[in-house]
Amino acid sequence: MVRGYDVAGDENCLPVEIFAPALRVLRGAVHNTDGMFGSRIRQPFLTVHAGEDFSHLLSGLRAIDEAVEFCEFKEGDRIGHALALGLNVSTWAKRQRRTYLTATEHLDNLVWCYHQAVGLSQIIGEFHGVLALLYSKIQRWSNVVYGQSHTPRDLYKAWHLRRNCPLRLKETSSLAGPEGLLWVPDRRWLESHPVDSAKKLWDKYLRPVKVKDQGLYVNRVITVTVDSDKNHNMNVLSGESEWEDRVSPAELNLWEAIQDLLIDRYNQRGIVIEACPTSNLYIGRFHHYREHPVFRWSPPKTEWLSPGERFNRFGLRNGCIKVCLNTDDSGLMPTTIANEHRIIEMTAREDYDVGARDAELWIDQIRQDGVKIFQDSHLQWVFEN
Repeated sequence: MVRGYDVAGDENCLPVEIFAPALRVLRGAVHNTDGMFGSRIRQPFLTVHAGEDFSHLLSGLRAIDEAVEFCEFKEGDRIGHALALGLNVSTWAKRQRRTYLTATEHLDNLVWCYHQAVGLSQIIGEFHGVLALLYSKIQRWSNVVYGQSHTPRDLYKAWHLRRNCPLRLKETSSLAGPEGLLWVPDRRWLESHPVDSAKKLWDKYLRPVKVKDQGLYVNRVITVTVDSDKNHNMNVLSGESEWEDRVSPAELNLWEAIQDLLIDRYNQRGIVIEACPTSNLYIGRFHHYREHPVFRWSPPKTEWLSPGERFNRFGLRNGCIKVCLNTDDSGLMPTTIANEHRIIEMTAREDYDVGARDAELWIDQIRQDGVKIFQDSHLQWVFEN
């Protein structure tokens, strides 16, 4: 009778890698599914809240991608909130200005961003220069965190290894069969590459060493200053001190392109975004409903997704991503689902200059999508009885 799993928590202190192995096993349905009430539904859906509460935009984007990749999202799975995936990068930069995070988290963000930029640079030539900048930053901060420089390839592979359950890695008896690969999907690679640099980096991540004399500052909090002035030249490789970094306008452009890249990638996989506008207004530090990413994810005017237009600046998107509107927690948030649809429709008319008829058709389509998502996610006997 279990139809899905919903994971919500403090994404800053409890990354999804903690839950991912168990979620893969739970939805894998590798055991007998026959019960007294009938056969268990295979492949229950997942909802993971990610990209909602973050100080650094790249941390939010990476958290979303970790949910999708580590939990092996399938068609119909949902990302809760996902604000980092659609908020306006320039607006965020002007308001945030400065973020505080550990050197390890900053390095993780740079490595993940570099990997996305490699693919983008093959499509958009202007990002070649940013790749060189990111590479230099990765060399600098890997020296800070690990005491020596490492390649982006090794660091990214080490990041991807976090999807494995380290507690099950040594339990060889429990790793036989399909369930074992759900707990440790990279088991064969790990066993055949015991001294690989990525494997060693993953080990260091799991068991960080705090040795100041060796230059290992894993948990050292640093400052990242964001520069949103496109005409302002600065030394972005170093800040005012050795514990500061700066974000250039070119990097902000890259982040916006990465948002579009991920939106299109998730759309192709059939992933759904659960949007909670009123809750996001309270928690996501938005000033107005018009700032909510729902208008970017699924624009009320389809022409806004034409290459080079309002929500497809780099020509990377091929359509809307499916969105459903929710209340988050109607016991805490002063709203209802009907009110969420009403507010977003009104915002489209008043702030996006969408005609009444077009706004009504647009919000009705979102409403119908939400109903269908609900129906597809529940047992048929719920509706028959």
